[in-house]
Amino acid sequence: MGKNSHLVKAIIEIDELKPGMKIIEYLGLDVSYGSIDNKTGQFFRNNFKGCQASILRHQRKIEININRLQTGDVILKIYHFPASIKKLTQVSDNLIGVLQDRRFFKFKVQYAISLPSGFKESFQNVMQMLNAEVSLNRNNQQKSVGVNNKPITKVQRQYLLKKKRQTTLENRAYKLVETVNKSDEIRNEASSAIEFYMDNARKGKIDGDEIKSYINDIALKASPEAISAITNLKKSDQTYGHCIDVASLFHSVYFKLLKKNKNRSAFKKRNEALLGGFLHDFGKAKIPKYIIDSSSQFSRDSDEMTIMKAHPKFGAKLLIDEMSMPAPIINMALFHHVKHDTNMSTSYPREFDYNKAIYETKLLSIIDAYQALVGKRKYKRSWSPAAAMRYLDALAGIEFDFDIWEDVKQVMGIYPKGTVVQLNDNSLGFVMSVPKNDLVNPTVAVFRNAYNQDLDNHPLIDLQMNPEISIQNDLDQYEVFGSGSRALEKFKSINIASS
Repeated sequence: MGKNSHLVKAIIEIDELKPGMKIIEYLGLDVSYGSIDNKTGQFFRNNFKGCQASILRHQRKIEININRLQTGDVILKIYHFPASIKKLTQVSDNLIGVLQDRRFFKFKVQYAISLPSGFKESFQNVMQMLNAEVSLNRNNQQKSVGVNNKPITKVQRQYLLKKKRQTTLENRAYKLVETVNKSDEIRNEASSAIEFYMDNARKGKIDGDEIKSYINDIALKASPEAISAITNLKKSDQTYGHCIDVASLFHSVYFKLLKKNKNRSAFKKRNEALLGGFLHDFGKAKIPKYIIDSSSQFSRDSDEMTIMKAHPKFGAKLLIDEMSMPAPIINMALFHHVKHDTNMSTSYPREFDYNKAIYETKLLSIIDAYQALVGKRKYKRSWSPAAAMRYLDALAGIEFDFDIWEDVKQVMGIYPKGTVVQLNDNSLGFVMSVPKNDLVNPTVAVFRNAYNQDLDNHPLIDLQMNPEISIQNDLDQYEVFGSGSRALEKFKSINIASS
């Protein structure tokens, strides 16, 4: 581009396209496309592979990878083109013809224009002054002017703010359900993977680099936030599923707390937090498998429990000698069962000092205990997420660091995501999000009405904005849905009814 050239962006029609322009967004499709059918969806997935799309789905605008188009979606915009489909962004005579044939009619483009000498600088100065004036006027006007220059009343403003808030919450809930559907299968695979890696370690075959690579792959494919919700909805074994659930929940809570408290991470790489949670129980690879997979609960003074309590030391040794893991991950494996009060019988290794545990380990110990409570075992019933939070709240300052627990509670809430609750009108719902400053009033997606009828479309109730509605009880998902993973399957089918 020449010295006096300037890149500009514009939204133009198909007949204004010129060779040399670069398309950065496809904005207009002929109305005949309408809702996407199977054939049209396949066309877009094949030809726009890897692009992002803004779509309408069930009357809600969302952003997705175009590979995830579904029948019935309406495409509003296609953007973020990978280099592999450059042919669809660099305008040529041939491309213009193809786009006309395919009935694309509006685009956002970028192209260069030539400016007279000195024009660019003076133009920018003028535009800066104009933009400043426009911004000032807009800020002043928006406070008092509505449609047709009529003043916005206090009631109207409150309505608009409430409407905007509800739309935001609906979009978040929709996104959570979407990522839970995507992440469930990956979680199952990860549970099998940790069993595979432990079995190999039992045979003396350990590949730390392979495990690191696997964790990086999980981080790319799945959402730790979604797996954290799955933790509250699905039973897990005491070792393998437990490891991936703890890792995901730790990762999700940890980075929220870092942001909240403006602290620095002990990990050099973000994915090391997930890796540390994944490997916190890796010492169980040195425990006989008949103990690990037993359906019996061992007494505290049994030989089996004595052997089991050695797993933190075994884990640290494996992570140091065989896998060359970073120091924070080793600390997490070694100290995650050491209690704030080391005189407690549940604190082990017995000779270890709680103060030697780093912040990350102290947080992990809380997450580890929480998952052990909500995760169904062969020898015990699981706790509801809210009941587990109440139990841990009673132990704060005794088993766990009180200040860290208070932070965890602020992030996870009294009713963590996925908790099944009964509202005061006897309807049932799932907790979908937790407000920062009002833990008793989360957002709830109602799946069963007050007449005990299951719903096809699920209203999202913001308890903060609806004070007449409140949580009456938190429920055991297995009492509501029975055994198996029916609670999770119900959650995955949540279809938020737009307000």
